[in-house]
Amino acid sequence: MDSQYRTEKILHTRAFVSFDTLIAILPVMIILLFAIKTSVMYGNFSDEKVAGTSEYDRLVSSADYLVNYGLVKKESGKYYPNWIISVDDAEVKKIGDASGLDLQVFLDSTDGANGINSDYGTCIYRLIIYGEKKNIEKIYFCTNGADDANGNGASG
Repeated sequence: MDSQYRTEKILHTRAFVSFDTLIAILPVMIILLFAIKTSVMYGNFSDEKVAGTSEYDRLVSSADYLVNYGLVKKESGKYYPNWIISVDDAEVKKIGDASGLDLQVFLDSTDGANGINSDYGTCIYRLIIYGEKKNIEKIYFCTNGADDANGNGASG
């Protein structure tokens, strides 16, 4: 009888230890699940933020290139940064396609505030010298926030 009592006591002790372990592991599992869900949420948030920043950075780079090299007056192989005689739509399209943006360019003197409306997601401007008369103008570089040149949304 004594050995049967010991066997039952050992079985009850093992069952208690298993149940106790289950109760102890349950909060740890809940904390791990919460941590994983939180990290996934922050990862998605940062991806969206990086995509928006990337679009803005590409817009700034494209505008700087066009104002310093792409659209400027060229004479005998010499570039005149910020001096634009006329806006070459083919050059704007080429740079927009290369940067993956639906790039639009507006001059303050010809389009004014009416040229920039809610159809464009992000716009920046640069001061330039425009034309042979060397008037100081604002040139606006805008990208359509809904769609880029590759047909992707603004975040992708």
